[in-house]
Amino acid sequence: MERLEFAECLGRFRSPEHIAKNFIFSASPVLAGIKPAALLSLQSACLDAWKRKKRSLCEDTGLSAIEICRGTTAFTLLLYDAGSLSRTLHDPMARRLLKKYGYPVDTGIAKQLSHLKSRFHARCVSSDGAQTFPHEIGIFLGYPPADVAAFIKTGGEGCLCCRYWKVYQNVPAATETFRKMDAVRMRAAKLVETGRPIRTTVKLISQLQVS
Repeated sequence: MERLEFAECLGRFRSPEHIAKNFIFSASPVLAGIKPAALLSLQSACLDAWKRKKRSLCEDTGLSAIEICRGTTAFTLLLYDAGSLSRTLHDPMARRLLKKYGYPVDTGIAKQLSHLKSRFHARCVSSDGAQTFPHEIGIFLGYPPADVAAFIKTGGEGCLCCRYWKVYQNVPAATETFRKMDAVRMRAAKLVETGRPIRTTVKLISQLQVS
């Protein structure tokens, strides 16, 4: 099953088991150390099941999760590795960009995540009900700050290539990251279907060597 088909299939189910699989699949590039954070959107009907699974999933994966946007039909989570995200937010270019949008860059990640959540709350549901995300979310997701800045400046026009994000500089490096993310997510899709304990699956994903 292709990566996107697998994600869409998981998204149709609301049981705690399927939420756990969706969590691990979505977070697999984070677990493999490729990026600091990932987004996971779940149907509103999954909210109670998510609340029941949140603590155990975070304990079993070593990741943190916060709800950053709730719309009428779905809610969006940011799944992140605290250490990796902290290092990402300390990048000088990332700090300069985030400061423009009012982020308290001289504080820890908790206050910066709180500001991100407020930015989502202001923008994630527009007047016509469509979800829109603040563009600096790319910094938190590990996109190159230069690409995030260029995307904001151009309104998303004129990129050199596009996969997980729009690339404006260093296409070879971005292409290699895309390849690694595809490989990890494909492997994760297979692992979560094996029925192994979550901690075993997480360990296998974290040990993946994508050459």
